[in-house]
Amino acid sequence: MAPSTRGRMESSSSIRKSRWTERDTFFLPSPGHLLEFGEEHPQKCTLCAHLLDQRWKEPRCVEACPTGALLFGDLDDPESELTKLWNSGRLEAFHPEFELKPRVKYLAIPKRFIAGAVFLSRDECAEDAKVTLTGRGKKQTVRTNNFGDFEFEGLGEGQAFTVKVEYPGYTSQSFDVRTKTDVYLGEILLKREPKKKSKKR
Repeated sequence: MAPSTRGRMESSSSIRKSRWTERDTFFLPSPGHLLEFGEEHPQKCTLCAHLLDQRWKEPRCVEACPTGALLFGDLDDPESELTKLWNSGRLEAFHPEFELKPRVKYLAIPKRFIAGAVFLSRDECAEDAKVTLTGRGKKQTVRTNNFGDFEFEGLGEGQAFTVKVEYPGYTSQSFDVRTKTDVYLGEILLKREPKKKSKKR
């Protein structure tokens, strides 16, 4: 989703050839890896600024998209489709941790997940086991299905979490994980709690 506001330089950015000296000067610090190397200088998407200057209504990619997955418009128009979607809170920035305040945002960016399967023995699934996820100031709890499976979806990338598995009569287990990629904890085999010894009179 890309907005166009009051001219090309507010809606996109460009690279001046005269200021480029070394390739690594641009590529190493470039967040999001948005720069490409071509024609002996770095280059990036400009949202077809040269066409917008010629009063085109939208960049070529938006015009050519066969599924309508791309949207371009004017945020100064409160009635435009883009403005309404932009203000809906449903759009996300790519790599928000860089805090770049980008003028291009995305809808339904895939998230990370943490999943696993809980067993009471090699042949017995732990149905209805309690699994708790904590981290990032949040706490979520799910119950395993009849196959002992559980899953937490919609997690941010590179975040730290703790997963705790509990089942009556069995010793709980905890796992510290980080969502650099999707995390599958595999088969989690719980152990019975040791029986308490009765006190002799």
